[in-house]
Amino acid sequence: KNKAEQLNATATELLSKGRNEEALDTYRHAMHCAREDMMRVKRMIKRIQEHEQRSRDDNIKNKEVETLRQKLNSNLLAIASTIADILNNIGVVYEMDGDYDAAISSCLGALDVYKNTCNRHENTNDPDVDRTSKNIKQMKIAQGTSEKRKRLHLMADQLAEKVRHESIPITRKELEKDALEVLRNVLGIERDSLGVSHPAVARTLIKIGKFHIETNSFSNGMKEVTTGIKILRRSLGKDHPDVGRALLKLAVILDERNMSMMTGEGPSSSISSDRDAALQI
Repeated sequence: KNKAEQLNATATELLSKGRNEEALDTYRHAMHCAREDMMRVKRMIKRIQEHEQRSRDDNIKNKEVETLRQKLNSNLLAIASTIADILNNIGVVYEMDGDYDAAISSCLGALDVYKNTCNRHENTNDPDVDRTSKNIKQMKIAQGTSEKRKRLHLMADQLAEKVRHESIPITRKELEKDALEVLRNVLGIERDSLGVSHPAVARTLIKIGKFHIETNSFSNGMKEVTTGIKILRRSLGKDHPDVGRALLKLAVILDERNMSMMTGEGPSSSISSDRDAALQI
C-alpha cells in the first residue's frame, strides 16, 4: 500500500473506535497524499507524451516508453479510485455526525471521480460505484426526515421524563403508551429513511427496550435491547464505544433485574432466559 492507502486504512480503524474527528483529519491527510500522487503521475505522463510526440516526428518507435505510459495510466486510475474511496469514507463520517449536505457533497465527488476519471459507471456490476450511488439516494432520504426524527426523539424524551415523575397510575399508563407510540413512530421512519441496519435504528431499539424494562415489560425489553446491540456491533464494529456503552447498559439492566428477583418483585423463572438472551449477543 502507498501512503494514501495506509492513511485511509488508519482513518477507517479510528472511525471504528468512535474517534470521528481524528478519522476525518486522517482521511483529509490521505486525500492530500493521493492528490499529490496524482499530480506527480500526471506530470510523468505529460513528459512521456512529449517524448512520444518527438519520437513520432522523428519516425521512431520506442516500446519501453509505450509500456511505461500504459503503466502510468494504470497507476493514475488506481490513485483516482483511492481518491473516490476516501471521499466516500469522508461522506460516512459527515453522515454519522448528521451533516447531510457535506456527506452528500463528498459522495457526489466520489461518484464524479469514478465516472469521469476512472470510467466506472453504475449498473455495470461495479459494487463501489453502485454502493456510492445507493448511499447518495439514501442520504437524501435521510436528510428529508432529519428534523422530524429529532422532534420525535425530543417528544419521546419529554414523555419519558413525565412518566418518571407521574404518581397517578392511570395517568402514568397513558404517558407510557404515548411515549412508546412516539418511539415506534420514529423507529419506523428511521428504518425507512436510514435502513434497518443503521446505528440510529439500533439506538432507538435500545431506548424502546430500556423503556419497556422500566415499565416492567422485561421480555419485550430484553428483545429490543439485544437486537439493538447486535445491529450496533455489525454496523460500527465490536470496538466502537457505542457498543461498549450499550453492553454496559445491558449489564446494568440485568443487575437491576436480578435484584428485583431477589426481593420478590419479579418472576424468578425468567432470570436464566434473560441471561441466555444476553449471551447470544
